[in-house]
Amino acid sequence: MLKWTSLLSVALGLIAPASLHEAFDAQQAYNYTAQVAGFGERMPESPGHQKTVDLIYQVLKKNGAQIEADNINLGVSLLEKKLPDFHEEVDSGVTIVSNLLDEFKEHRDKFYTDNRLGELQDPTAKN
Repeated sequence: MLKWTSLLSVALGLIAPASLHEAFDAQQAYNYTAQVAGFGERMPESPGHQKTVDLIYQVLKKNGAQIEADNINLGVSLLEKKLPDFHEEVDSGVTIVSNLLDEFKEHRDKFYTDNRLGELQDPTAKN
């Protein structure tokens, strides 16, 4: 009986699916990442967002997933009215912060050079 059980365990092990770790394909993961990045902006309801959703559905279905979705429309236009302005404000804020960081970098680099801080880090460095 022990022999039969061992044989059955070995047979089941041979036909058992690979672990998720063994099934992971780094190159394919990179390819998906590059593909999604190529879609551009992916804000909800944008073309890039829809392409990403379509790709996820396609990959899941290819791997045997069954997908069910319940889309609900509440009939409230509050988000449609407010979100475009919100995204513009955030984008404007990011631009301001990016410019501020660039300007600060110039002052930091000048301070670093004027005070010969490179020599403190590497006494053999010469300006």
